[in-house]
Amino acid sequence: MKYGVDKICKAQFQTPEPNILFTPFGQLSQDILFWSTMGISRSYNIFMGLMEVIPALLLLHKKTRFLGLLIAIGVLIHIIAINFSFDISVKIYSIFLFVLACICISPYLNSFKEFIFSGKATSFFQEKKLESFSPSFTFGLKIFAIGFIFLESLFPYIQQWNFKNDNSPRPFLHGAYEVVSFRNTNNNEEESTIPFKRFFIHKNGYIIFQSETDEMKDYKLKIDQQKEEIIVIDYKEDQGKHFIFPFQLNLKDSIISLQYQPQKIMTCKVLDWKKMPALQNEFHWVIEEIK
Repeated sequence: MKYGVDKICKAQFQTPEPNILFTPFGQLSQDILFWSTMGISRSYNIFMGLMEVIPALLLLHKKTRFLGLLIAIGVLIHIIAINFSFDISVKIYSIFLFVLACICISPYLNSFKEFIFSGKATSFFQEKKLESFSPSFTFGLKIFAIGFIFLESLFPYIQQWNFKNDNSPRPFLHGAYEVVSFRNTNNNEEESTIPFKRFFIHKNGYIIFQSETDEMKDYKLKIDQQKEEIIVIDYKEDQGKHFIFPFQLNLKDSIISLQYQPQKIMTCKVLDWKKMPALQNEFHWVIEEIK
């Protein structure tokens, strides 16, 4: 239920961040490629989410539990294949869930075998009563357990009343920026080399610099809007060391100017990363329609 709802609300496979979209295809690892491709398609997320929510609902009632387990096992086999094929690092956990589903379906196997091979009408659900408790207590216990499952799955989205992760608020300056000039303020001449060709503001509070060779380097980020300062914090090599880049944002021309060094100004253009081909919701019935 939890994983299904997360897919429907695009909280598991999210729209790729700008730095991923501007990274050359061959430099991305297999798991990031798969995760990013899944995040591009809203409809496939809804489909995969329903394929997990539906069996979760079927598991809640004894008369539909066998069907729910069959669907769940099929879904989990598919997930295990994906995890191994794209080197996604939840292989043991997905296998564990698959084993649990197999254990849960085992009491039904004799009835299923009898139905398949003999054609006899049979019951696929096991009636198990909690003899030690009153019917009202048992009913209340079931309602509590089911309510807890729904609460865990839906509460984060109900709390914010946001059922699509793409609509979640993004930090100030979130996006992609390309360096268009790097000049020395003393003589107002262009520098022959630039420190990086693009930088990206990540939604999780990081700034990522892309070099001319497409190497990515990330730092933690704080933005002081009142002082108009970007504070870059090195959290890897030299923990705690930080750099301050005063900036000026020109929304009209989609330009941001950074004081990269005391006497050097870097002018960057805001890139409209949402218009990149990978994010366009196109539809073609036949290959001849693709240009």
